[in-house]
Amino acid sequence: MATSAKPVREGIRGPNIASADVQLPAVRDYEQVDREIIATLGFTKQWFFGLSIAVLGFLIGVSAWLYQIYWGLGQAGYEPPVMWGTYIITFVFWVGIGHAGTLISAILYLFRAGFRTSIYRAAEAMTVFAVMTAGLFPIIHIGRPWKFFWLVPYPNWRLLLPNFKSPLVWDVFAISTYLTISTTFLFIGLIPDIAAIRDKETNPTRKRILSILSLGWRNSDREWRHFAKAYLFLAAFSTPLVLSVHSVVSFDFAMALTPGWHASIFPPYFVAGAIFSGFAMVWTIAIPMRKWFKLEHYITLNHLDATAKVVLFTSMVVGCAYMIEFFVAWYSGVRAEQEFFWNRVFGQWWWAAWIMLLCNMALPMSLWSQKLRRNPTWLFVLSLFINLGMWFGALCDRGAVAVARIRAVAVGQLPAQLDRHVDPGWFVRLVLHVVPAVRQAVADHGDCRTQGDRRAAQQVCPCAWYRHVRTSRSIRDGNARGARLMQGVLGAFRELDTAVAAIEDLKKKRIGDVTVYSPTIRHEIDHAIDGPNSVVRRFTLIGGLLGVSFGYWIAIWSSEYWPLVTGGKAIASWIPYTIIGFEVMVLVGALSTVAGMFINSRIPRLTTTTGYDVRFSAGHFGIFIACDTARAGQAEALLRQHGAVEVRRED
Repeated sequence: MATSAKPVREGIRGPNIASADVQLPAVRDYEQVDREIIATLGFTKQWFFGLSIAVLGFLIGVSAWLYQIYWGLGQAGYEPPVMWGTYIITFVFWVGIGHAGTLISAILYLFRAGFRTSIYRAAEAMTVFAVMTAGLFPIIHIGRPWKFFWLVPYPNWRLLLPNFKSPLVWDVFAISTYLTISTTFLFIGLIPDIAAIRDKETNPTRKRILSILSLGWRNSDREWRHFAKAYLFLAAFSTPLVLSVHSVVSFDFAMALTPGWHASIFPPYFVAGAIFSGFAMVWTIAIPMRKWFKLEHYITLNHLDATAKVVLFTSMVVGCAYMIEFFVAWYSGVRAEQEFFWNRVFGQWWWAAWIMLLCNMALPMSLWSQKLRRNPTWLFVLSLFINLGMWFGALCDRGAVAVARIRAVAVGQLPAQLDRHVDPGWFVRLVLHVVPAVRQAVADHGDCRTQGDRRAAQQVCPCAWYRHVRTSRSIRDGNARGARLMQGVLGAFRELDTAVAAIEDLKKKRIGDVTVYSPTIRHEIDHAIDGPNSVVRRFTLIGGLLGVSFGYWIAIWSSEYWPLVTGGKAIASWIPYTIIGFEVMVLVGALSTVAGMFINSRIPRLTTTTGYDVRFSAGHFGIFIACDTARAGQAEALLRQHGAVEVRRED
């Protein structure tokens, strides 16, 4: 029987348990978080060196692409009957890589998995750039990239519309929706962090740029209330989306009648493989970032241990899918299927299949060892092997059909694929010098549900925040420039408990309208204010209904407008059109959710209104009471009574 590890010190559980109260034991307060995370955003010599390598790779890729456009796809090794080479294989590979970011951000958020908080920012950035890269390869693959817009459903001069029964058209909707939602998800989560950087910035030009990007975010209770609801709905939309995107990509192959492709196992098989390879790419990015930026106390061994368990599970699912493919080919009795899978492991390209099996099935079994799960060096090396194995997996599953039909294809095309050197990993590395690599509120998120331990969340309260060396006069002058003035009293608190007590007292005495500022979401404040429920959900519902209606309508209308009879099937088929309806529903519903958040939060705003202080994004809690002069004295006395470190009138 296995025994649990001994505590490393009193109050901390065994190292194999990543619970809320021991996630970040080395992080003391928001000041430390802001200082260390913002310190990673500088433009260093190493950053410029990485930028130079990325630009060089980009120029090589563009040169190779222009050469191919001039001389034709034959330069990439394409020849009839094989017109699916490494471009499409690499497209499938990068779409899979992009799944982990949304999985960590959305699905693990809904399941309140605490280990997501330190790694989801890097994963989201990886997702955006991976999907952008994946979207390039179908455009490169068609040979005439300037014609890519023919897939877009619009009435062109020939009065032709795309065939909405085609999986290739489904791809356009799925990938474009996924890219839009992933980018939106990343930006919405960045808004509070950009505001924190804005408040600490001293350069006027950069401060103005950050003010525009932060949309005038002030950390008020109104903004946090609508932000939390919008983020929840975006996660709810993204959860089925992340499962559908790679399922739709798998239909490119599963809808064909070609042996080795026509299989109903492809959708779940592709999704599991995407999550598997995506988490491996997260390791590839996060582990060096953890070392270079000295973020070991944010991305802890507990986080790596938890992600390793996900990789181990998905590896077993992928391995099971490999075995099921062989079993179905044998059990079917179809000679073509049996010869295809026999040729995969013992044919001309046997070594590619065995690399796939070794990297995706055998090596991940090492993660049964807790010692290796908590070894960053081994996890980084393993991530490289997994990504290598998944590319060869795409080659074997999607490209090997061509190998089975003729004796020279995908692997022979590798030298011509110079544009694959535009590696998103480099660009993610560079972008994480511009945006925070870790959520700056990660030290004490404050959401009891996200951490899974209400008692720990109540114990970890901000108790010793740094004091801003700034006079009331300079604060008032800074806020007053171009601001919309409002009369009232502003109080600053260091501790959450005293701020909550002051809020409850103010609500009882009804001195005036209360606005509360906090550096992150605090449910204690939300309960004390007892504000109205967010109406963002109405925007979500209306947008989703409009989206699904438009998706079905555009598909049915285009089919009736330009009938395309295939195989005697109905002109308007609701089953394939459900994919279009779902993707458009997610797209319009998510964008409507963001619009609802902006409208109800009253952002963007270009100026900071009176009643805000830069300390409220760094650890202090602020209470602003909008009241007339007659009640201002009573409000000041109440705030001082509850321990406000500073009280001043705003007029």
